[in-house]
Amino acid sequence: MSNFLDIVWTPVSFTHVEYEKGDQFGKFLAWTSLFPFVVLSGFLTHIYFRREIHTIVFFIGIFLNEMVNYIVKHIV
Repeated sequence: MSNFLDIVWTPVSFTHVEYEKGDQFGKFLAWTSLFPFVVLSGFLTHIYFRREIHTIVFFIGIFLNEMVNYIVKHIV
């Protein structure tokens, strides 16, 4: 097993998410870690163009859930 300092890290092209060079599974995980941004942009686009109360309330619920999870994770 190689030393941690000897590992060459490769960033995903337009973000600072890095994975070990040559590691295809790491590359897959690096790209899947960007899915929350895809979901967020999809929600905001849908809310902007449709303005449906159901979608807005659903988005607020997901956002509040994330806030509660963050608070519980860092306080408890």
